[in-house]
This record gives sequence, C-alpha cells and structure tokens, in this order.
Amino acid sequence: LLVGALAGCGGSAPTATPGADLGSFPIAYPPPQLAATPIARPGKLLLLVMGDAARAQFSDGTVALVKASGPDFAYQGGGTPAASSRGTMQLTLQVESGQLTLRASDLTALNDAGQLVPLDVRPATVTVSAGSKATLTISGVFISGDSNLTWAPPGHVVITWDFSTELD
Repeated sequence: LLVGALAGCGGSAPTATPGADLGSFPIAYPPPQLAATPIARPGKLLLLVMGDAARAQFSDGTVALVKASGPDFAYQGGGTPAASSRGTMQLTLQVESGQLTLRASDLTALNDAGQLVPLDVRPATVTVSAGSKATLTISGVFISGDSNLTWAPPGHVVITWDFSTELD
C-alpha cells in the first residue's frame, strides 16, 4: 500500500535501508574495571561474604587491607551427615599505614541458631606495622546453616563476614 502511494506520487519505493550508506561506526566500550575495595571504619560496619576483602580505616590514620577466607571443613564421610564440624578460616591483615594489633578477643562467630561459637585463634595476638602482613588461623565447631565471623577491635564492630556451613 505504501509502495503504491509512493508510486502514485511520482516517487519510487526506497530500495535501501535508511542509514546504510553511512558506513559502520566503532562502538567504544569502557575498559574493564576492577571492583572497588569497600571501606570499613568504626561507625561504618561492612557485611561481606567470606572471601571478600575490605580496607579498614581508623581515626589514628591506620589503614589495613583485611580478608577472611574459608572455612574449610574436614570431610566426615559416611552415610549420615554430621550435626557439626570443625571449620578453619584465615584472616589476613596487610597494613598500609600505621600499626594494627589484632587479638583473639576482637573476633566472634555466631552460628545459624544465633549462638556464640568458641574460637581458637592462632596466634592469639598479632601486631602488624605498615608494609607488613600477617595471617591468623581461626577455628571453631559450626553447625549446618548460616554463620558469621565478626571483627570488632576494642569497642567497634568493623566487618562481619557471612558464610554457609554445609555438612551433607
């Protein structure tokens, strides 16, 4: 119908796609971006998944990159899943400026029932200066379900890492 209308007006039907004679255009894509490391500070709690890192900033100018990983559970084997199992995590501190002391008492864990999980932290205390790094090994007995590890240096909750415990 449109062709007939154009023909009746003395014109001819278009034979090419509009814009086809314009050539091709390169499409500019932005370069890949690395995800920004979240910043935690007293008064600004971060909730992360286990394995994520955060930059912790304190009022005295201390800045550290902190990462929790794990937990790793020993395979129990057998036909019936265990009700609980010892899990081992690592907490790595890399101090960028200042000095940071981390004590076992700065760490707490809650299991899926909301109960505190007693933790064994090795070393029990570590002090890390700018340009240095330390890794703590943390273990506790966890039940199946969601759990978390919280780092709260004296009086300030800074970071909570969430993780799932699957024992089946």
